[in-house]
Amino acid sequence: LKSNIDSCYTHIAVVKGAADKILPNIRYTLCDEDGECVIDSADMSLTEKACITETFEEFGAKGLRSLLLSMRPLTASDMCALRGVESAGERLEYICKGDSSNQDGCVGQLCLVG
Repeated sequence: LKSNIDSCYTHIAVVKGAADKILPNIRYTLCDEDGECVIDSADMSLTEKACITETFEEFGAKGLRSLLLSMRPLTASDMCALRGVESAGERLEYICKGDSSNQDGCVGQLCLVG
């Protein structure tokens, strides 16, 4: 996996859950760049998020249960920070929202996988 944003990543966190819980934390999507899967440098638009929300609502209306799959590349400093967090809820919050005190230049929000 390559990133148009930064290449300082050492790990990847995968997060799955209900669209209404995960989608607000999605910032990027994956894209194809010359046959390689990369994280798009453009933020996901509100229109794209609305389309996903509408699709998940349609699935729900049909009685279908569906989950959103996302990922977040992590830096070595992210991994160090996460090792010090005991609560699963706090770890999830960090993975979803990032750490504003992170000084290594990497953006810390989720990327839509599917």
